[in-house]
Amino acid sequence: MTDKNDSNLSRRDLLRIGGLALLATGCSNYSNAQITPLPTTIRPIRESGMAHVIITADNPSLVRDRAHCTRCGQCHNYCYRSMTAHGFRSSEGRMSCIYCGQCSIQCKPRSITERSEIAEFQAALADPDKIVITTVAPAVRVALGEMFQMPPGSFVEDKTVAALKQLGCDYILDTTFGADLTIMEEASELLHHLERDSGSKYPLFTSCCPAWVRFAELFTPQLVPHISTTKSPILMQGASIKTYFAQQNGLDPKRIFNVAIAPCTAKKAEIKRPGSNTLTDQPGFEGLSEVDLVLTVRELGRLLQETNVDFPNLPNSSFDSLMGRGSGGAMAFGRSGGVMESALRTAYYLVNKENAPLQKDVEMRGEVRTVNWVNPMPFQLIAGVRQDTVDFGGRTIRVAVVETPGSLRGLLDAIEHDGERFDFVEVMACQGGCLGGGGQPYPEQLGDILELIYDRRDAVQLGVDGSAVRLSHENAEVALAYREFFGEPLGEKAKMLLHCR
Repeated sequence: MTDKNDSNLSRRDLLRIGGLALLATGCSNYSNAQITPLPTTIRPIRESGMAHVIITADNPSLVRDRAHCTRCGQCHNYCYRSMTAHGFRSSEGRMSCIYCGQCSIQCKPRSITERSEIAEFQAALADPDKIVITTVAPAVRVALGEMFQMPPGSFVEDKTVAALKQLGCDYILDTTFGADLTIMEEASELLHHLERDSGSKYPLFTSCCPAWVRFAELFTPQLVPHISTTKSPILMQGASIKTYFAQQNGLDPKRIFNVAIAPCTAKKAEIKRPGSNTLTDQPGFEGLSEVDLVLTVRELGRLLQETNVDFPNLPNSSFDSLMGRGSGGAMAFGRSGGVMESALRTAYYLVNKENAPLQKDVEMRGEVRTVNWVNPMPFQLIAGVRQDTVDFGGRTIRVAVVETPGSLRGLLDAIEHDGERFDFVEVMACQGGCLGGGGQPYPEQLGDILELIYDRRDAVQLGVDGSAVRLSHENAEVALAYREFFGEPLGEKAKMLLHCR
């Protein structure tokens, strides 16, 4: 690993620590202050001298076909390097599944895969009583093309919408709308945290990554009370679809079948978590799920292949109008650091009633690019953690971005043993954030993963730069949704529908 005093960082190191250095606008969140864990579904064993993980029948995200397993040990080694090698042990004293799906990326014989729900999706499409609504996450549109031999990093948003329409979906919406809602709530929560918990030992942690939240439950329970309660964009979108969207379009929410297209296997578990589906607590919505199904990029790609959709040659198509567009900040959710920056930008605006001053030059892929940030500082490295300070106009806060669970060790040691203070921390379970999610297309070779993440990240930046609205708090549709339905951020109705229990 590169020494923290070494200024000649490799591309691998830049990717690992580049969170805030790659900022352009973004955000993300999942959460739970009082979390009831789902079953532990993975444990290490050794057969024929090789270690592998066993995924049991109750795993909501992953399955394993023993017949295809070659006992190569890649899956076990990844989990070991990510957690156990850094001193993280679950309360059960063994390796425990966080549903991130990285074992499926590492598994070359494809013994481990996501739990496929393609058949359920097709059944919903064929049911005339169901109104099928799909939402597309940011990282999906920069990776799906790889399933059809398109160049890595192809931006295929318009073709993805066209493909979903060809499959027969009734409405296709953009999860970036939910991401902007997430930012409005989380930025407000951050300001509340800074005011109320200024003496807290721990910072406020983001929560859009369900694998990170489960990791905290199992391995760092002392952090759970400090995780944001704001829902992730997928859950935000789901709650909004069956309430606000249904009301505006005169739809019966009981007929809506909401499908989220995501780069992440952990999202399959997230929608089933106790405390996540707060909609079902509301009168008239008993028994309804905010999100009925999650399909990974790989699942959608396979379905399009099986139904002979000529994806590369599809005409361009656009998302439906209401809840069909988010800001550039929401688009940046797809990559590591996007959640952090977008939340900070909106929080800065809420405090100062003006947008933050921007501009920062950073080196990426051998060239210098200007990206947006508030108070530029040199790279600092705490065991793979990117950290910075932000001038909020009268107050300086310290922030950090963490990629992969193992990188959290350095930050926790700094906080718990060295007395370091942070105010706000983003954590993602996968390298590159959602761009490297466990449900993304497989690389041809494992060594290609970093290059794929770079290409996908460049494509996300194109989406950010091409957005008509750059900041979450400037999204007029989001402002309208608050005025007409949700009230104000952290208000009674917003807490009821947009925050986890």
